[in-house]
Amino acid sequence: MRALFPLHFNMIQHIRNLMKPAKSFILAAAAALALAGCQSGSGKLASSSPADLNGTAWAPVYVKGQENIAVPPADGSGFGKVFISFKESEKGMRVHGMSGNNLFNGGLNFESDGEVEFTPMAVTMRMGPYPEYESRFLKAIDSTDIIVRDGDTLMFYDEEDGGGELLMKFSRTEMPEGR
Repeated sequence: MRALFPLHFNMIQHIRNLMKPAKSFILAAAAALALAGCQSGSGKLASSSPADLNGTAWAPVYVKGQENIAVPPADGSGFGKVFISFKESEKGMRVHGMSGNNLFNGGLNFESDGEVEFTPMAVTMRMGPYPEYESRFLKAIDSTDIIVRDGDTLMFYDEEDGGGELLMKFSRTEMPEGR
């Protein structure tokens, strides 16, 4: 077919080559619009609402600084599955979870500027094989200013200096049994 229609084939190839930069631009523009959807009118990231989080549980897929340290197994063997959950109560939004070796509980306040603030967490004092991971997990919670939910993905950001640094990323999960 190429020999029969050399001009036609060359023209199609030329059009495809012209479309490659446009395709890349369209994909980049779509990604920018998706990120912009998570920003407030001031250009800063804005947190999801309490209704977006109420009654949900999340398993971490990324914790800042988890490279080169022991990470709890995703199947929950050992001390149990690492997770964080949110539940509205008469005291406001409550947070509960497993951070690697220990259970934790606390609260979550939604600020008027679109940021969030976790209350100090009550943490059990059990020793275990994941102290470095647990330390990074709890530090990330403490440093979180913005929580963004995108379907079955939840992201915690540190908005200090407007940088929007990703601290943790979670995937939606079922509440672990007995928790």
